[in-house]
Amino acid sequence: MDRLCCGADYVATCPIDAVNSTIESLLRNITPSIEERSHGIKTRAVAGRGALGKFGAWRKMPRVKKPQRASLDEVRIERDGEYAVITFADETVGGMHLKLGPEVHGMSDLEILDRFNEVAAAMEANVNAWDQTVIEIPAGKPQIEYAALSQQWVPIGGVLRCIIDESDDGQPTIWIDEKELSWAEFGRMLLVHNGWGMRIAFVPEEWVHEQPKIEVREPRRDKR
Repeated sequence: MDRLCCGADYVATCPIDAVNSTIESLLRNITPSIEERSHGIKTRAVAGRGALGKFGAWRKMPRVKKPQRASLDEVRIERDGEYAVITFADETVGGMHLKLGPEVHGMSDLEILDRFNEVAAAMEANVNAWDQTVIEIPAGKPQIEYAALSQQWVPIGGVLRCIIDESDDGQPTIWIDEKELSWAEFGRMLLVHNGWGMRIAFVPEEWVHEQPKIEVREPRRDKR
């Protein structure tokens, strides 16, 4: 499954196979490597807009919203190599590194903005087309794989069965497929889906391969 990745301030991901061929061709123009995604994350830290807490959580930084269709007065457009760099005046909206090739330097701001808005519309269409189906890897098959190029673990499906543990120094660790991932390794793996949501269900270790029954209600509290 290919993934869309955009922005130094914001990195969004979405499955390419959920959109039609027209949208797919647009999305493939802004698909840098995982290394470029990590560069975007580092850029946020260097810019001083956030800091890492004890377990790697961002602090003092509002959640950045996904890039959205815009007008020229809402963005600043710069050119960096083969990329157009779109930055919103509203700092709560993420920017985008849009790969347009060498011709980007001969394009007007309006032409670049038109391409950006096409991509933003494609992202919206992709989300709206999601059929609420996620793929869970069958028991006994690998759920994660190691990407040598980016030197990190990446999920294969859309569901992860895992066990919570603790390292000797008191840090959380996560077991997946008999592999123990540090909190940092697990967090870096989740960044493959940066911009998406996540639902977590806590179950006994022995039942991790089963889909739990979910009741939507307030938890019952013991009467004292």
